[in-house]
Amino acid sequence: MPELPEVETLRRALLPLVVNKTCTGLSFYREDIRFPIPQDTLQAHFSQQVVHEIQRLGKYLLLKVPHGAMLLHLGMSGRVTLNNSMAIQEKHTHAIFQFGAKTCLHFVDPRRFGCILWVPQNGEHPLLDKMGPDPFSPEANAQALKIRARKCKSPIKTFIMDARRITGIGNIYACESLFQAGINPQRQAGRITLAEWDRLLSCVRSTLENS
Repeated sequence: MPELPEVETLRRALLPLVVNKTCTGLSFYREDIRFPIPQDTLQAHFSQQVVHEIQRLGKYLLLKVPHGAMLLHLGMSGRVTLNNSMAIQEKHTHAIFQFGAKTCLHFVDPRRFGCILWVPQNGEHPLLDKMGPDPFSPEANAQALKIRARKCKSPIKTFIMDARRITGIGNIYACESLFQAGINPQRQAGRITLAEWDRLLSCVRSTLENS
């Protein structure tokens, strides 16, 4: 299942292929995946536009153009493959995005838990509006997370896997980070000290970056 490190790896791989390039073609082969694909909106606002940035928010990728962004989420089995043709190469290819004569990105998702959506220029979207800070952002600091957890009786592992508290930490990375930090996953989040939060965040970042 793609987690934050896999999504960040994809973002970095897409940068030279997509940034400052014009989307010259969009093809869709399903009306929906996890959610309905807003095909008309994407054709109107993403096609023939220059992508100026690819931003990662937790496990979401935002391919930004002047009037908004195309949101991609890989779900449980999604991936993006690079091909030199708009012709379908694999079963379960649900969309193809073209950025030049031989740069065609195929969105493949056998289990269909991923999504392709549109985010308006103001950045507001139901999937993004209640997200916590990214682990690598300045907002994800020990003091802020200690305050967020001060009345929480849930286990610390459950807390850091909750995208409303902090984004992008899946089961494997939560276990590894807590082990490295020497913190019992079952301890109440509200009982984690400031020093432990500082240590845990450092372990979260190193675990995700190494992965």
